Amino acid sequence: MILLDTNICIAALKNERRILSHLVRHTGQLYLPFMVSAELWFGLEKHALLGRDVEADRSRIEEFHNRMDGVLYVTDAAIREYAQLRAFLEKQGSPISPNDTWIAAQALTEDARLVSANTSEFVRVPNLRLENWLK
Repeated sequence: MILLDTNICIAALKNERRILSHLVRHTGQLYLPFMVSAELWFGLEKHALLGRDVEADRSRIEEFHNRMDGVLYVTDAAIREYAQLRAFLEKQGSPISPNDTWIAAQALTEDARLVSANTSEFVRVPNLRLENWLK
């Protein structure tokens, strides 16, 4: 199972060839953490509030979601993992954003690879299998 971070999804939505080729190679394994899905929709709504025409983007985001193998929603195990991870990182003095903590917690819970260009944040998470397809 491969989880995609928001920055990877945005690169795919912008037709970044490196990302698109990875998506094709990994069809059947690609999932969005619920927080990534929420961040994509939030970006769209933010642009709409700024008065931009977002209908084409709305269709592209819907189509992108449909190409994924699913959205991972919160489970009890992910909630516990989130709490443990957030407490651990805060104790270490190296917390990451709450949204990224949710994404990492889901990846750890599912023993999934997380694909992100935000390696400076996620590298702080012990035992997280992390890849950057934009390198």
